[in-house]
Amino acid sequence: MTVDIIPTKKLPRSLSILSYKIPQNLAKRVKIGQLAAIPLRNSITTGVIIDIKKTKKTAYPLKNIINLVNPKSIFTINQLKLFIQLAEYYHVSASLFVHFKIGRAHV
Repeated sequence: MTVDIIPTKKLPRSLSILSYKIPQNLAKRVKIGQLAAIPLRNSITTGVIIDIKKTKKTAYPLKNIINLVNPKSIFTINQLKLFIQLAEYYHVSASLFVHFKIGRAHV
């Protein structure tokens, strides 16, 4: 299984949504809207899960999410859709909206 994640770090528009694999030990606990710890370049950051896919094969190798930060979802599906729509409208990364909505408490 794979997930699409919006990182909480402010990133360029081209890196707005990233894909990761779900390790077996986390597969049953993953939910849309949860905050997950993810590897990003040479560091570890957090990101919000926006989509869960059952696909096993991908065109390129994916990294695994490291852990789930919260057991419950912190955003609803409608909030996540709004972040993506605002990002498209203003031509910015959706991570900008996630970053400001979460604040420093969860990052």
